[in-house]
Amino acid sequence: MPLTITRNALQSRVIRSNLTQNRARILNFSNRLATVQSEGGIISRVFNFAGRLVGFVSAIVRGIAFSATTIFGWLISAVESLKQFNWNASDADLRAMTQAQNVTIATAWGSALGNSFGWIVGIGIGYGISYLCPVIGGAQLARTVASGVLPEALEEISASLLGAVRTTAVSFSQSLLINGYMQFRGLLKRAPRGVLNNLFGEEGANFIKNVWGNEGGPDLSFNSQMDEAVERIQKQHG
Repeated sequence: MPLTITRNALQSRVIRSNLTQNRARILNFSNRLATVQSEGGIISRVFNFAGRLVGFVSAIVRGIAFSATTIFGWLISAVESLKQFNWNASDADLRAMTQAQNVTIATAWGSALGNSFGWIVGIGIGYGISYLCPVIGGAQLARTVASGVLPEALEEISASLLGAVRTTAVSFSQSLLINGYMQFRGLLKRAPRGVLNNLFGEEGANFIKNVWGNEGGPDLSFNSQMDEAVERIQKQHG
């Protein structure tokens, strides 16, 4: 006699029949799907925010990174500053130059922070109006407005902050060099006359003690000396 299997006699069928009383069983996954979609939405927003944050930090790093063009531009600017610098400027004039550098730094950071605060306030106002006025669109429109403006805001804020960082670096280095020059000149002027005579000769010692850094002294910048040399040549051949 061949072996036969009756489907209704299977243990799984018997258990299912006892549970459902031979009625069709309906499974409701709507709550689970809503939970999954909600979790997916939260995760998506977290990843989007993390991506924007990483992009913002990367933009700052790229801006700070030194390229050959940036270094060459800074070298040209440094050479021009040296050509224009008056090596016979008084201490009062040099202190005024360092104060001007401090004002430049404060202005750069004030502009950067003001620009950043303006973007933040603008986004906050736009989000708040869109969220609090259901006639306009509600929370969905608020998120759309914020996500649409945020990339441009991050780009503008990062550019402003990078500009402030570069200005601070240049101005701080110039102030540091000026202060170092003042300290070096003061050290030489306080040195004994005999030491100065041995190092620079009598004429050089007289210049250091009696002329160097005095108020109303001659302009000893490279540009000024070059202009005077050209004028002398023109007078000789005129």
